[in-house]
Amino acid sequence: RIAIGATPFLLPLMLQLGFGYSAFDSGLITFASTLGAVLMKFTVAPIVRRFGYRNLLIINGLLCCLFIGLKGAFTATTPYAVMFGVLLVAGFMRSLQFSSLNTLAYADVVHADMAKANALYTVAQQLFIALGVAVAAFILDARLWWAGRDTLVAADFSFALVLTAAGSAFS
Repeated sequence: RIAIGATPFLLPLMLQLGFGYSAFDSGLITFASTLGAVLMKFTVAPIVRRFGYRNLLIINGLLCCLFIGLKGAFTATTPYAVMFGVLLVAGFMRSLQFSSLNTLAYADVVHADMAKANALYTVAQQLFIALGVAVAAFILDARLWWAGRDTLVAADFSFALVLTAAGSAFS
């Protein structure tokens, strides 16, 4: 969740500050993640039945990390269609991962404790998403300090995306 929390922070900044895109263009490209997430909702049950939770969570988790890292490979010359496609697939996989994890989170909770479990799980989700933004901001700030610069460049965002993806893959 940390890398996935960092991505919505890093990607629009990379597109706007690093590549010079307008906020509108950045929004059109990043919309692909949401579209992928919506499309996934129609397929989650058959995918879980086909692969099972364990295999799905392991393989899809690694693929999620790979696609976060692929976002770090974007450059100002990467075609919109390629970025849109990567984000569409990444959004699909991210949503599949969260939907699968969310069902498992409540699997052993008795009905009487469901409200408490939901509150705790929701707070934990938001905490790790916020931690993702904090980690990403720290990485960007450390890059500026290390390079002795005052301004972020596209490579800083790419580095942060790849680093958060690698950290998630090995955790």
